[in-house]
Amino acid sequence: MIPRERRASILTTLALLGASLLGSACAGPGQEASPDQEADLAYVNGTVYTVDADFSTASALAVKDGAFIYVGDDAGAEAHIGPGTEVVDLEGRTIIPGLHDSHVHIRYGERELYPQVPDIRTGLGE
Repeated sequence: MIPRERRASILTTLALLGASLLGSACAGPGQEASPDQEADLAYVNGTVYTVDADFSTASALAVKDGAFIYVGDDAGAEAHIGPGTEVVDLEGRTIIPGLHDSHVHIRYGERELYPQVPDIRTGLGE
């Protein structure tokens, strides 16, 4: 079984990947939809590589319905944080949008991610 902290990390990564793939609404830091629009999810207190034309960085982002509504500084993100917003404190960690690793090492994947899958090592000659 995957420890709770590791599962949270995996889910956060998946959420970031989904947001980066679905949400290209903002072209760069400081660009936002509407300052009174409440985000579903906000990431603050980190380094966000936007990979825009200037390769600028930000410290926060906000997502609503799978699309970016804000990328910029923490103070700007506050305008999008409401009672229904899940806020993730990145604690200085870095977000790099668009990186995606689609493979799983069989031994790790079969035992940790999918414990219900039967042991396939015997069929692989291991």
